[in-house]
Amino acid sequence: NRSVALVRVGDELHLLGVAEHGITGIRVFSEDEAYELGLPFHADEGEYGGRASVPLGRMVDALRRFTVR
Repeated sequence: NRSVALVRVGDELHLLGVAEHGITGIRVFSEDEAYELGLPFHADEGEYGGRASVPLGRMVDALRRFTVR
C-alpha cells in the first residue's frame, strides 16, 4: 500500500511518497528541470504529445536516479 505521486504545485513538481500513515516529500523539480528530464509538466503533455513527450521508460529512469539509494 505504498506509492509515489508527482504533483504540480504552481511552477514546481513535487515527488511524494504515499503510505497508509502519511505523505513524505522526496524531491521538488522546477519547471525547467522537469522539461530537461522529460517529466510531463502540464496535463496535456506526456504520453499524448507536447513539449515533454518522451517514452515512459525514460521518465521512470529519471525518477529512479533521484529516488533510489
